[in-house]
Amino acid sequence: MAALRALRTEPEFKLSVVSTALDYAGQELGVTDLLASRDLYARPGELFIERYGQLINLNRDGQFV
Repeated sequence: MAALRALRTEPEFKLSVVSTALDYAGQELGVTDLLASRDLYARPGELFIERYGQLINLNRDGQFV
């Protein structure tokens, strides 16, 4: 749950950030347990997953970082 803790440091935290990331990860990447994934990274207001050797921003429609 470190990912949720990191998101909550954002002053205007919205649950929609997590919802968007969960939806994208499930639909586009087939990840069903995102919050338990070892490939999950977070910074305030954003979630990322490591795939293909790169970080993918789950809140920006899969934009590579």
